[in-house]
Amino acid sequence: MFQAPVNWESYYDNIILKCEGYIDSGYWEEIDKIKLRGWLTNFKTAEERYFSACMLDALVFRTRKMVDASFRDIASSKIPKFLYQNGVEINDNLDNWIDRITAGDNVPFRFIAIENVDNKTGKSGSLVIRSIKESLDLAGHLTPPYEKIPKIPKDVNFLVFVDDFAGTGEQFDSFFKEKIKPLLRLNMKILYTPLAAHKRAIEYIKNKNKQVTILPVETLSDEDSFFHPINNSFRGDGKNTVEDAKKFYLNICRKNGFENERYLLGKGDQSLCFAFYFSTPNNNLKLLYHKKPGHRWINLLHRNR
Repeated sequence: MFQAPVNWESYYDNIILKCEGYIDSGYWEEIDKIKLRGWLTNFKTAEERYFSACMLDALVFRTRKMVDASFRDIASSKIPKFLYQNGVEINDNLDNWIDRITAGDNVPFRFIAIENVDNKTGKSGSLVIRSIKESLDLAGHLTPPYEKIPKIPKDVNFLVFVDDFAGTGEQFDSFFKEKIKPLLRLNMKILYTPLAAHKRAIEYIKNKNKQVTILPVETLSDEDSFFHPINNSFRGDGKNTVEDAKKFYLNICRKNGFENERYLLGKGDQSLCFAFYFSTPNNNLKLLYHKKPGHRWINLLHRNR
């Protein structure tokens, strides 16, 4: 049976103070104190409140500045590495290379968004492509919609697919095979560079698509699961097992009427607590972002902005 440890109240109070500090400093963009306190009201008992504090403590939040830094890493490191692996050397220094991309002069690649996956137009890939365009001040012709791939100039042989997160790799695999492959010229090389990717997705994509190079900015693993044991206990508390914590979590879902929703433990049961300021991958715990019209649960995060 899941139990709140001795002195859990002190831990709870410290975590809430830390979160409010993140909000006050502007670190937690798109989350305010009203949203935080509203989400906390979902949890009633001592055990539930302790559990909520554990989720907040585990939450990794990537801010706008962090995402902008990731975009610069893609432009200055991931893409030059990919081009070099395919026989194209960038002779410019870093500043000149970024200037070339900004101006759009003699750029051998195009950025492509992951969009309309499973006919869902709200996929965050479109938002990511707009964000990278703004962050790097890209020339407009460097971000064509995927339907325009056949019209890309013949001397442009590299496509860079950007995305927020790859959890299982299944969505990218489906998008690539159904929408992209039929449009490719024989000599085109493909780079997939999500802001973050789970190791499972990396292996899946490598095995399914030999012509795709995947270079994520950040890599996650099973050790990033909320339920990954620490010192042989749940979150290292020395009180609860991971199995009991997982059962307790699912019981909270059942009590609040959404046990039949998909991905309660995150897609692929990855049970992440990992969000961007503009999106929350569905590989996360459902309790963090669940929102449904007419449902009483108050969400902390949003699937997509």
